[in-house]
Amino acid sequence: MDVWQRVFASIDARTARTAFFISGSLKVVFIAAAALIGILAFHLVPGVEKDSALFTLMRETLPKGLLGVGFASFLAILMSTIDSMIMVGSATITKDIFLSRNPECDKKKVLAVGRVAALFFGIGALLVALTIPDIIKLQIAAAQILLMFAPALLGGLLWKRANAGAAFWSILTGFTVTLTLLLF
Repeated sequence: MDVWQRVFASIDARTARTAFFISGSLKVVFIAAAALIGILAFHLVPGVEKDSALFTLMRETLPKGLLGVGFASFLAILMSTIDSMIMVGSATITKDIFLSRNPECDKKKVLAVGRVAALFFGIGALLVALTIPDIIKLQIAAAQILLMFAPALLGGLLWKRANAGAAFWSILTGFTVTLTLLLF
């Protein structure tokens, strides 16, 4: 979601493409760091429950002052990620769906639609978190769902003859494959 924010804020297609690829490369570094921390927690705190491994590792290894900073940092990361996702979802509904169908709408109405969309995404995220409390399963499902957009996205960025029809069929095919694979 944060990558999309950078792409949409870009001044031209070249800058958007560069932002997309740099952000994607940096995500690999952060994901590797998260995996490394998980491996450290597994080895340094044996028998820890997987959902509390990071917190247990922090409690076991950090002094009290840094422990508070660590917990505050973790909460800041969570809040930043959640608000970015809510804002991107809201902006997508507001700009790509509502405004494309109502281009002459006044700003107050657009703001109201954005607020309702943000509320909808926030409540939806809360319901998903309460329904599926296993973060690993949620991450895997989220990655699989987002992967259905990858061919259309890469085609739009790299293919000179990209068009709306190709994007539609690519996403529809990805959606069908994703639903089929999620069953397994």
